[in-house]
Amino acid sequence: MTACLVYSTWPADDVVSACARDLVEARLAACATIIDGGRSTFRWDDQIQEEAECVLLVKTSLNQSDNVRTAIVAAHPYDLPCILVLPIDAAHSNPAFLAWIAKETE
Repeated sequence: MTACLVYSTWPADDVVSACARDLVEARLAACATIIDGGRSTFRWDDQIQEEAECVLLVKTSLNQSDNVRTAIVAAHPYDLPCILVLPIDAAHSNPAFLAWIAKETE
């Protein structure tokens, strides 16, 4: 099993909490962490935008990452949600934690 971290940015509201809970309940994720209080600056529609955002970090298996992506896209309010799948280097990670991710996402 290869673990991965799915990184996604969200508006600072309750919709991200519901998505995090749904991912864990469906066993698509072992854990989903919401980091609030971020501020993003980006270009959209040829204008510089600045928005309050939070980050959703999903600990899952690479086998479940497509399902996680599909669930995030379905729940996300943005036209173009940020979803990045970052594989985990098992050689430098906690093996017991990686085993827990595997067990929770079977």
